[in-house]
Amino acid sequence: FLLLVNGIPACTARYRIIGNKIKLERFATLKSFRKQGLATKLLRFILNDLKNARREIFLHSQAYITSLYEKEGFVKKGDIFYEAGIPHYLMVFE
Repeated sequence: FLLLVNGIPACTARYRIIGNKIKLERFATLKSFRKQGLATKLLRFILNDLKNARREIFLHSQAYITSLYEKEGFVKKGDIFYEAGIPHYLMVFE
């Protein structure tokens, strides 16, 4: 997925089907477009796209941004873990 602002690629994400689950990943917003709610808009768009998927939707959230996902219906599961030296939480959409 790619969100454009005035024709400029500003925010992106993808999902992968892994077995009977869907993993959201690779959320990224260009620095100059951050704090404008674009990641939230993109997340909502993706969740709407997946509304009939009938599969568990999950992601690995960097610890500092978990509140964004919690506001959209994700719940932390388990303890903090590290990917590429960065603290993360498993989060599941409920």
